[in-house]
Amino acid sequence: MFQDAVVEEMKNRGTYKDLFRNRVNLRALILVADYLIGGVKNVTYCKGVAPTSSHMTSLVELRLLIGQQFSGINAILFYAQSIFEKSNGSLSSTVPAITIGVVMLVGAFIVPIFVDRLGRKPLLLFSAGGMIIGHGLLGFSFLMDIMGKGDNISWLPITSIVVYIISYTI
Repeated sequence: MFQDAVVEEMKNRGTYKDLFRNRVNLRALILVADYLIGGVKNVTYCKGVAPTSSHMTSLVELRLLIGQQFSGINAILFYAQSIFEKSNGSLSSTVPAITIGVVMLVGAFIVPIFVDRLGRKPLLLFSAGGMIIGHGLLGFSFLMDIMGKGDNISWLPITSIVVYIISYTI
């Protein structure tokens, strides 16, 4: 019985591309994304409805959330301790986690104030620009370290991570 179930599942395999190739699957993906984001309270109400502008907005939001995950935050968080140790050996191993946590916590309290005043689009552009600057400074500090000129800028990796985390939080 178990073997039959496995064989049946192997016949029905699909790829992630199938979600976007089939119009019905794409509509279901939009509805699920809209429901998860909070735009639709009752999914059965939208059954069979063609994608509307609110669904397209939700799809844009979903793309932005996916893009945010591909921006490199996981690499920054994973290697933060190594970067902090490389920049200044006198710091303890808990300082990176505490610094990143404090920066993210402060950002979580400050950002909603600016969202109401400035709007989402300027903050999104500012966030993307800040993340680019943070990555660029971090890359520059690594380049200077490879060239043997990184002794005078040991503060730059920490600063670049803080700039990146602040921009990411926005």
